[in-house]
Amino acid sequence: QLRGVRPFLSDKYDITKQLKFDFTANSIARIDEPDGPADKNRYPQFYSAWRDSVLSNFRHFGRTTSYYHFYNLNYNIPVNKLPLLSWVSSNLRYSGRYDWLAGPVYPDSANIDLGNTIKNASNGQLTLQANMTNLYGKSKFLKRVDSETQPGAMKKANLGFDEVKYERGGIKFTAGKARFITHNLKTRDVTVTAKKPDGTEVKGNIRIISPTRVEFVSETDADNVTVSITGKVPKKQDPLKMIGKYSVRALMALRNISGTYTIEQGQLMPGYLPGTNFLGAEYYNGKMAPGWRYLAGLPDENFFNEALSYGWFTRDTLQRTAASYTKREQINLRASIEPFPGLKIDLTADRRFSRTVSAYFTADRNGNFPDSTRNTTVGGNFSISVISWGTAFEKISTKDNYESPAFRRFREYTQIISKRRAAERKRIDPGYDPTFDPVNETVIFNGYASGYGMNSVDVLVPAFLAAYTRRDPNRISMNPFPGILQMMPNWRVTFEG
Repeated sequence: QLRGVRPFLSDKYDITKQLKFDFTANSIARIDEPDGPADKNRYPQFYSAWRDSVLSNFRHFGRTTSYYHFYNLNYNIPVNKLPLLSWVSSNLRYSGRYDWLAGPVYPDSANIDLGNTIKNASNGQLTLQANMTNLYGKSKFLKRVDSETQPGAMKKANLGFDEVKYERGGIKFTAGKARFITHNLKTRDVTVTAKKPDGTEVKGNIRIISPTRVEFVSETDADNVTVSITGKVPKKQDPLKMIGKYSVRALMALRNISGTYTIEQGQLMPGYLPGTNFLGAEYYNGKMAPGWRYLAGLPDENFFNEALSYGWFTRDTLQRTAASYTKREQINLRASIEPFPGLKIDLTADRRFSRTVSAYFTADRNGNFPDSTRNTTVGGNFSISVISWGTAFEKISTKDNYESPAFRRFREYTQIISKRRAAERKRIDPGYDPTFDPVNETVIFNGYASGYGMNSVDVLVPAFLAAYTRRDPNRISMNPFPGILQMMPNWRVTFEG
């Protein structure tokens, strides 16, 4: 039977207003009980030994079966506190984790010790953002232009009113009879006056029929009356001023820029002999295992070789689980462009690279760890944003056996890349002969250099990128993993009219 103990620790601490830290640790232990009965009344001869064993294990806080801790560090870089950079913000985040897991327990007679398992992981992220709108807002003129060119700004703008007039003479009125007057002032906010030739005002009732027409019912008969209609209409924007405002607004099309760099790393080590004492560490063979760097979640590719030299790996030949190291890097760039209100263009570019190395640290029957048993493997993934718009809609016909022009260029470029690869190798190895095949001991006449044939990965990747992105095969990078400067933006256009 087993009884459990679970100590738990969690703490948060704000080092400064910008720097925050939190830490969590958890450990699970088991109080092992010896074989045999534990009934004091029925088996008094066995009870004393059972009690002493349980109490001894309890005083030592049991046998740890699992331990982990993780922490987070968050720092808001105060770059925006600088007067000239208040429109820029930046953040740095880092987290680390360490896990220790007890291995299976076998009877002493089995003479099996597969060891424990430890693993760690870390995640770091740096973010930088530039809010260009806030930068433009530092200028009163640009801020006003930006405000006046927003959607609906023209309707909300209060430019005042212009006074418009209409006058017509020689009108005859009959008492009590309606007379309709069309003025075409296009407003209902009008004032109507009617006067006789001697200046006397004609009294009557006025009714607004529409923005272009009124009704006048005179109280008396009158001849040769002059009717004056005065109205107010909202002022209109000056077309030249509007063109100027939207031209300035177009110069402020770039609204936001942001970039994020992320790095993740992790290690897994089976067959680990040391246990846990303080924060998952233990002094073993005169060394603190696995070391502060590993405990902090900072993987190191050379850690496994160091652990081997310190005697931290089990020498049991039954240990068949591979140790592994993983690293992933990712870069994301984003820009938001708004040439004029309603039209938004989002540009994004990213580059992702991951690499995993695994190896078997299994001892032979003599207790040694030969390189021949490690069976090291390296794998990973890579992706980068590119622009293939120029070749995406090329015509394919039966005359060309359904081959696109881009594919034909791809095949042609393989020979160019093959020769470039051969020239690079020739500079490093003067004895290399690109025209001779050492395997078949024959001269090569197919247009490709020795070791760099049509199906070589070193040839295919640059040739493919050059052909499908319309770049010069004589100048394209030969790096199988293009760098940051080779990232090309993808885009998304939205319009809210």
